[in-house]
Amino acid sequence: MRAFIAVEVESEKLKEVQKQLDIHGVKLTNHFHITLKFFREIDEKTVNKIKTILSTLKFKQFEIELDGLGVFPEPDYVKVIWVRVKSDDLLKLQKEVDEKLIEMFERDMRFSAHITLGRVKFVSDKRLLLDRLMSIKIEAEKFLVKEIRFIKSTLELEGPVYEDLAVFKAD
Repeated sequence: MRAFIAVEVESEKLKEVQKQLDIHGVKLTNHFHITLKFFREIDEKTVNKIKTILSTLKFKQFEIELDGLGVFPEPDYVKVIWVRVKSDDLLKLQKEVDEKLIEMFERDMRFSAHITLGRVKFVSDKRLLLDRLMSIKIEAEKFLVKEIRFIKSTLELEGPVYEDLAVFKAD
């Protein structure tokens, strides 16, 4: 199964930003989260090991802050539209998750703290997309991180379906 470790975010402001990105060819996400660790294909035994290992994770509640719009891989070839997230505590937590799982998985060398807003498959009006991206201003918004989630992701025609496998609360 496909699964990942993430911080979930609920934001009406991000939903409003998505409305500006509702352009033919842009598939908007329906689940705001910051992926701390992604697992391509894992089995049930591995899921149970991950749950056991992460149950020993200790972290305090902390704040994250939205910090501007970005794209992957580059503005001339947009595949993913995202919002950057600022937080030293988030970076520290991601490294701790990586360290805990180092016996089972390679370390993530290029972690980028972001929330995906949409994916671009094909856009007939590239100029419209770039103009919209340039005009969008992300309002400062802070969130309190109280937990991380181990989430199963099942790909369906309508988009991914998410199911919690475990929740790990802050101390």
